[in-house]
Amino acid sequence: MPNCQSRKLKIYQLLMMVCVLFTCTSGLFAQTDQKNVASEIQSVEIKDIPEVFIYEWEGRPDPFMPFLSEETVKAELEAEEKELTGLQRYEAGQLTLVAIVFANDIPSAMVQDSIGKGYIIKQGTKIGKSGVVESITANEVLIKEESTSPINNNKKIYKTIQMVLRKEGEK
Repeated sequence: MPNCQSRKLKIYQLLMMVCVLFTCTSGLFAQTDQKNVASEIQSVEIKDIPEVFIYEWEGRPDPFMPFLSEETVKAELEAEEKELTGLQRYEAGQLTLVAIVFANDIPSAMVQDSIGKGYIIKQGTKIGKSGVVESITANEVLIKEESTSPINNNKKIYKTIQMVLRKEGEK
């Protein structure tokens, strides 16, 4: 029996020492955590405060106005009502440049649609809804398309499309 009581006493003492160690070390960790938090708070206070954002509306569209005005919609509807003839029925991407000819220093070119029908074009010929042949050189035709930007106060935007003459067998 005495061995049993002494064994229980040793276990009890061991448990007590573990509890005391745990209590002491947890206090140390708590102090270091408080020090870390305090240093973080100081570092936040030291950092520069960012400037206040100010929206500059000059030169920008009003975000609360519709993108398309009534005038733009009416103009587009009127343009659609016009009957398109000849090459105006095709956009530049639907045509293939077949030949370029210079007669008396006046350039002209032959383009072909998807079914193989050929058309002769010269400088100033209208192609598509808003395209015009701008220039014809020895190996290319430049077409200038005009459109309006509904976002930027109906400002006119020009896009140049290049049709390159391919050699026979080239794709």
